[in-house]
Amino acid sequence: MTIDELFERFINYKVSQGLRERTLQDHKKLYRYFRDWLQQKIPNPKVGDISRETVQAYITYMAQEIVQFLFLDLILFFQITDSFKKANISLSFS
Repeated sequence: MTIDELFERFINYKVSQGLRERTLQDHKKLYRYFRDWLQQKIPNPKVGDISRETVQAYITYMAQEIVQFLFLDLILFFQITDSFKKANISLSFS
């Protein structure tokens, strides 16, 4: 079984539990992050290719690489927002 097939089963199960569409979309987005990372490590991975060490390596990657990237995006957002405020430009996020 491929990891995509297993994930599809997972999503179908979550749909049957009545999860909201936003939660389902979040699951799908997080899965894409994992799958893309995994493809770089193991081309065409199967479920049996994923070990505890694989998961730990992914968690480390997310904690060190992605979180830092998102943090830099957040800093940039606040710098831009501050620049807009100083220029008396209103930002609306509704």
